[in-house]
Amino acid sequence: MEVPEALRAEIVGGNCVAFVGAGFSAPLVPEWPALLRRLGEDLGESAMVERVLGADARPRSDALEAAAQMLRDAHPEPFLEALRQRLGHEALATAVTPGGRMARRLELLRSVPFATILTTNFDGLLRGRTPDGGAYWGALRPQAHRWWEARFWDREHLGPQVVKLHGDVDAETADALVFSKRDYRQRLYSLASYRSFLRAMMARFTVLYLGFSFTDAYVNELRSEVLSIFGDHAHAPIAYAVLPNVPEDYRAYLRSHEGIQVLPYAHERGDEHQGFDRWLAAVHAETNPIQLLGRRLSGKRILWNDAKPINNEYAERFLREAAADAPGADCRIDKVKTWQAACAALESQRYDLVMTHWGWRKAALPSGEPAAAGERLLMEMRARDLRAPVLVLSTSDFAPENRPVALRLGAKEYLCDWSELFREVAELFA
Repeated sequence: MEVPEALRAEIVGGNCVAFVGAGFSAPLVPEWPALLRRLGEDLGESAMVERVLGADARPRSDALEAAAQMLRDAHPEPFLEALRQRLGHEALATAVTPGGRMARRLELLRSVPFATILTTNFDGLLRGRTPDGGAYWGALRPQAHRWWEARFWDREHLGPQVVKLHGDVDAETADALVFSKRDYRQRLYSLASYRSFLRAMMARFTVLYLGFSFTDAYVNELRSEVLSIFGDHAHAPIAYAVLPNVPEDYRAYLRSHEGIQVLPYAHERGDEHQGFDRWLAAVHAETNPIQLLGRRLSGKRILWNDAKPINNEYAERFLREAAADAPGADCRIDKVKTWQAACAALESQRYDLVMTHWGWRKAALPSGEPAAAGERLLMEMRARDLRAPVLVLSTSDFAPENRPVALRLGAKEYLCDWSELFREVAELFA
């Protein structure tokens, strides 16, 4: 399963949002008919639900919508509580087996650097924000996107912002929950901001649909509006979709006329979700910071000079975890505390990269003698012909004065924060 380069670039560049549908939660969340029947049991309305749904194993969509509306109308507050007991975060969290399929699926999704995750699922599996001005602002006007941020690789963080378009079952009231056809109409036609938000997201970002079946008429209508804006000028796909059992000729139609490039998979006998999981793992492998940088660090040898190594714990942990997670040869990071020790190490063996602190604040003493450790190291490397790319790390204090000095002495770059460091290392070993 080869991830298209255009999709990979859009995700890493912060120009892709994930649109998560019911198929993502399928291993844990019951399908619509089964859920309605269980809610009917909980609310003492089994007979009514069966009369509406009939004996068909696959009831018509209008029958499903009618049963949902009738249950909600008959028991407004008990209905929400019953739904929460079935699909709330506490109910589903206990069903997520550590190390199991759903735990892995959630981990992969959260550690792909999507600009935002949109979901029509109101269950408690994905925690997120319900639609409001703050959620819209965060999605449409995000802070600078950096694929190396801790939220995409540190398990203590939660990844991209999640906007739960159809509400959240764990919310205090059922007013904002989209559960029936009336709720769909209310959300789509009475809330102008909601429609404008979705239209803007689909026009601004490339969308990767995950577990989404394209049966929501209003989403298809909004997609059509966006396609009409671009006309014949949408040369690259404006959306991708992981879909099962799509014939090749229909995939060609979707690409040519709907702007969707399908990432196809076949249902495996006895495990229809295996192909979906493989695609999600493939996207993760091509875009996650640990995966992305780890492969580039494989087999590399780095010398890190700093009088206070404790200052580098965050960045060192990121690099070591990236290197450890990658297949192939190990990345070695040797640490020294003085420029003299760094020169001795460089004279004894070859390094692919040298990272050094600058040291004192200004470049040179009044006498002209070098005062900063990084400055002295660069001068000695030049004098002794010790060759390796050098990245200088420092605070932003006096950076305008010190950076030209470092670059004239041969440093590849003078950096003032970890994000810049990770970017430079990734580019150096690309």
